[in-house]
Amino acid sequence: METSDVIVEPKPKIKKFVRFALIHNTYHGSDTESEEDEEEEDEEEEEEESEEEEEEAEDGDDGVKAGAVPNNVEESKPVDIVQMPEPDVETVQPIDVEPELETSNKETDNIPTAAPVKDPFENEKVNYENRIRDLLSEKSSHEDRIHNLISDLELKQLEQNQLKGKIGELENHVLTKTWAMDRQEAEMTSAMKESEHLRNKLRRLEDDLTEYRLKNSDLTEELVRKVAEENKRKEETCDFFKIRELEEKLYDANEKIKYLEGELNEIKHNQEIAKEAENIKKADTEVEMKIMREALDEALKQKSILQKRFESEFNQLRNVNTAQEQQLLDDFEWKLREVEQSCKKKILDADKCKRDLEAQVTKLTVEVEELSKFKNAEAELAQLRTVSHEHQRTIRTITRQKEELQVNEKILNEEMSRIKASLEKEKTHIATLQAIHSREITEKNRKHQFKLDQQKIELQEQFEERLKKETLRTKVDCEKHHLEDKRVAVEHTRAQGESKLQEQKKKWEKQLQESQHQVEVLRERVKDSERLHRQEVESAVTHSDQSMLEMRRKFDKLDMSYQEKIEKAQETHEQEIEHLNEEYERRLAQCEASWQQQLSTTRTTLELVKEQMRRDTYDQIQHLRTQHQRELEEQWSRLIQERDEALAELEQRHRTTIESLRTEIEIRSKKSNAESEVSYGVKDALQKVLTNVFNFKS
Repeated sequence: METSDVIVEPKPKIKKFVRFALIHNTYHGSDTESEEDEEEEDEEEEEEESEEEEEEAEDGDDGVKAGAVPNNVEESKPVDIVQMPEPDVETVQPIDVEPELETSNKETDNIPTAAPVKDPFENEKVNYENRIRDLLSEKSSHEDRIHNLISDLELKQLEQNQLKGKIGELENHVLTKTWAMDRQEAEMTSAMKESEHLRNKLRRLEDDLTEYRLKNSDLTEELVRKVAEENKRKEETCDFFKIRELEEKLYDANEKIKYLEGELNEIKHNQEIAKEAENIKKADTEVEMKIMREALDEALKQKSILQKRFESEFNQLRNVNTAQEQQLLDDFEWKLREVEQSCKKKILDADKCKRDLEAQVTKLTVEVEELSKFKNAEAELAQLRTVSHEHQRTIRTITRQKEELQVNEKILNEEMSRIKASLEKEKTHIATLQAIHSREITEKNRKHQFKLDQQKIELQEQFEERLKKETLRTKVDCEKHHLEDKRVAVEHTRAQGESKLQEQKKKWEKQLQESQHQVEVLRERVKDSERLHRQEVESAVTHSDQSMLEMRRKFDKLDMSYQEKIEKAQETHEQEIEHLNEEYERRLAQCEASWQQQLSTTRTTLELVKEQMRRDTYDQIQHLRTQHQRELEEQWSRLIQERDEALAELEQRHRTTIESLRTEIEIRSKKSNAESEVSYGVKDALQKVLTNVFNFKS
């Protein structure tokens, strides 16, 4: 009896514990592993406390019954109970909760209230698990979206790199075009100078021809006048033989005149051919100039479209090179002018000799024509013989002079060929210098571009590594939080990043505009300096043309000053290059600092967003817990109300049935005693129903 009392007493506590465990499992089935461990520990502690209380209660009951436990011993101290030497306490201590639970379960198997309590909690469990599955599916979908966005970003970066490569290729193409344009401009200037030189020569030749014609007309008039005077004197003296000799001489003179006229016609024909060739060359040069101008316009348009960061350095180098080339060309032109002046002197001497010979020939022709009129003058023949001898001598001298002139022409041609060869050598030397300079420029540009590409690649790699690390961190952190809030935060950060990128782009565009403006200002300065330099060179050339002796004396001084100017220009150019390099390094440092600041700001914003998301998720979880507890309490209260209502309805039904059966039994008992057996059976049935109702209530 004592053991049965000990086992029966903790029944309500065990029932409460079972209900609490069911509710706790239904509520906490979807929490994390850490929370489950904590709850299990709490449950174990509660179980231990309940076991200790039950043991204390059992010990108290046994001690009171056996009379071994004193009255002054406290119930909450298990140490005093253990120190008791009686054997009854030792038998009570090993009692566990499990046999009590088994006995309580055996006694409470027939209770019908346990089944309706489990069904709603199981449904809630299923719903909660379905919610968790939906959340996990949403999480996977959001992760897929994040992976897609990362892949899109990588593709955009690849496209950006490809565009940068294309831009570099276009810049190289523009540089090649600019070099070709410079070369073509130099060729055009040389062709224009040659054409101007040829035009000046033609004008001089035309002026010389007009002067020769005027002189020939004057000489013919003088000869006619002299011949008329001599004819008046020698009308009476003439012989037949003299006339025949004069006729032969006239015939020879006429043949020579025809020969000279043929040569003159050939010379005129050659002049006309040369003029036609010059006109054709002019037309060709004009067509080429038009084509070149069109090509220049197109190239300039492309150049204005594709000008970027480092155009200022290239333009400065090009301007310096053009200035040096122009100076060299001016020096060569000055030397050519000296050679041309020496050649002009020689040509003028040859022209004077030709004029004298032509004057003598014209005199002879006029005299022969006039002598043909006076055939009867014999006295004139003797004089004409002497004159013919003199003419023969003069003709011999003329032939000798012609031979000398031919030799002089050969010498002049050789000198011209030598000068042309020297010019070609100097041109080739200039071309080689230009090629070497262009190669140096290309090598410098290539090295500079290679350094820039390396720096860009390093920055991109660092940025990609940082992005990967941050994305991994965000993934690990964001897996614990709600995905909708994460999406909102990501969009917010993305919008901020895009706004910052747009601001940076605007700043970079402003910097590019400022650099382009600086480039234009530098170009104008260089142009002004070139103009001043050209004016100085022109003034020096004019002064040298006016006074060759002074120019020779001052040539060394000018060379020294020119070298000093070149050195100064080179020093200024080097200083400008160093300044530009310093500016470039400073801008790079500023860009790197800005990027680092942006990265730090993005990190701080991400951390703040993470903390905010954690807080929001924690608040949501707490809110869901409280809401779930409220719902459980409401459901539990509803279930209790429904149970009470159902019990009340069953009691009313059983009461009505019992009353109806009693009335029927009384009526039947009055009618016949034979039906007494039936009444006993009905009473037994009623008693069974009452016992069932009693058990159901309990």
